[in-house]
Amino acid sequence: MLTNLTISNYAIIEHLEIQFHNGFSVITGETGAGKSIILGALMMIFGERVDAKIVNHTEAKSVIEAQFDMSQYKLQSFFEENDLEYDSKICILRREIYPNGRSRSFINDSPVSLSQLKLLSLQLIDINSQHNSLMIGDSNYQLSIIDSLAQNSKYREEYSRLYTDYCRLKEYLATTKLKIAAAKADEDFNKFQLSQFVALSLNEDDADLETKQKQLSNVSDIKETIWQISNTFDSENMSVIRELKNILSNVHSLSRLINDDNGLAERLDSILIEIKDIKSTIDEIGVNIEDNPVELERINQRLSDIYNLKRKHNVSTLDELLQIQKQLELKINDIDNGEFEIIKLEKELSEKEQALHKVAIQLSETRKNAAIKFEQELKERAKPLGMPNIQCKVLLEDCAYTKTGRDNVQFLISFNKKQPLLPIGNSASGGEISRIMLCAKTIVATKMHLPTVLFDEIDTGVSGEIANKMGEMMLNISKEMQVVAITHLPQVASLGDNHYKVFKKDALDATKTSIKELSIEERVLEIAGMLGGNSINEAAINNAKSLLKIN
Repeated sequence: MLTNLTISNYAIIEHLEIQFHNGFSVITGETGAGKSIILGALMMIFGERVDAKIVNHTEAKSVIEAQFDMSQYKLQSFFEENDLEYDSKICILRREIYPNGRSRSFINDSPVSLSQLKLLSLQLIDINSQHNSLMIGDSNYQLSIIDSLAQNSKYREEYSRLYTDYCRLKEYLATTKLKIAAAKADEDFNKFQLSQFVALSLNEDDADLETKQKQLSNVSDIKETIWQISNTFDSENMSVIRELKNILSNVHSLSRLINDDNGLAERLDSILIEIKDIKSTIDEIGVNIEDNPVELERINQRLSDIYNLKRKHNVSTLDELLQIQKQLELKINDIDNGEFEIIKLEKELSEKEQALHKVAIQLSETRKNAAIKFEQELKERAKPLGMPNIQCKVLLEDCAYTKTGRDNVQFLISFNKKQPLLPIGNSASGGEISRIMLCAKTIVATKMHLPTVLFDEIDTGVSGEIANKMGEMMLNISKEMQVVAITHLPQVASLGDNHYKVFKKDALDATKTSIKELSIEERVLEIAGMLGGNSINEAAINNAKSLLKIN
């Protein structure tokens, strides 16, 4: 429910604040007083295009802020999806417009995109005027009316879930077919490339080939170096091991004469053991190393083949080559298993479509039943509004699967005898469409919790008993939700639970628009003025009191 609207520095509005109440509120005022300006400011919350000219004082920004009571709305999911702070009681929408035409949007003081602001505002307040009542000619809007009357949310939710799964599976099947087709187109080339990998029998051991090549290419140098090391260990003139043994013997003798806290003998003994082990390892290397030209040639050839393959695939490591081989194997394996995968997916898609079709039929049945009721109720409610010969037909036709079902809906209307039924957008005037929209709102109001509804002069062009009936309809809707009506008709204004008047007042340098909530005495004078024009006489006052049902 809209509880507060604040507008500042907007067109000829310097600052105004309106406190709204539950039930039926009416807004009146002379032509040109600024009612459309207030509505235009409110439309900024709906993401309307900004005109920098609306900023009155260019040294400041325009601010439009609407506060809503959230207790009747189940909109927590919207706040969670958009990562916004959620308050189950209050929601504040604000748009700030700068003199250069830029604007910023906020939800509960958190900056948001204009599309986010618009999406939430559409779920909080529903504005109807002769201009946007034309949306009743839109097929999607017509379907929403029928679904509201059908109370088929259970089927719609189930259908939506199945439709999402169906579309996802259908898309995956199409992608799989394209992938397999592309793989088939390159099959011969991929097999040829893989054959080169298979011929080489690449494996992780090939990473040691360069080390082996280096060793076999330098056998003479390796043997010469080993000989020199061994000769140093075993030389007749100076044996490293023999000399270390002598030193160790002397250290042991020294240890018996002094306190060997440094562990010299043990440390030297460890060194001698390590050197002996080193000599043994070097001798073993010397024994095992041998010249093998045949093996060297084999390694050289293999490294050359691997290098050529790296250059062909523009990689530098063996791991990259092995990864390419794996990818080629997967591509060929996809082709081998592709047909089986497609058959499996097509079967799943068929089963999903059968389930989707079943729910779509159930959904269609609820709509057909609701369409019949809507036709009857619309005729009953429209006849007292100056349309005694109205005929209505809700045409439901099968269509391809969509996110809302398999039903294409169209409202057909005729207003005169022997007039053919035509789509409502092609056959109705602006005033007739407004009255049809009012009837539709009345029909669905008792079936679902609609947002706050604002009717902007939809009673234009009617009078007398029709005006009374339209006012009564809006009053009836207000029993289910908050209704705000901008009106020129005293019959409608008198039915409001709350009455606001828009007026202009002159300041020293400018004319400003303002608004006030009227007391009962002020309401009498306002409605008397609407009845009698500039002349408010006793008859007009008595008539106003009669409409207000006061003595």
